[in-house]
Amino acid sequence: MSIGFWCSWKPFQELDATLTAAGNGLAQPLLVARGFYRNTSDDMQEGALHVRVSREKGVTATLVINSRTYDQWRVALVETL
Repeated sequence: MSIGFWCSWKPFQELDATLTAAGNGLAQPLLVARGFYRNTSDDMQEGALHVRVSREKGVTATLVINSRTYDQWRVALVETL
């Protein structure tokens, strides 16, 4: 499964993306991973945040801006009994 979010950043604006887990075994939602990006230029930037969930690679988030890729997080998925 893959989800993409199109984003625009004004000069010096920030992206702070988090991954939160919730479930029956947790007393409350738990912050699992955090990604961060800041537009340090004087120009508007546009890009996309791609979040992918797969059994093989877990949960990954990648930010793509001006054809450059910034890995934000990679979280392994584990089955428990």
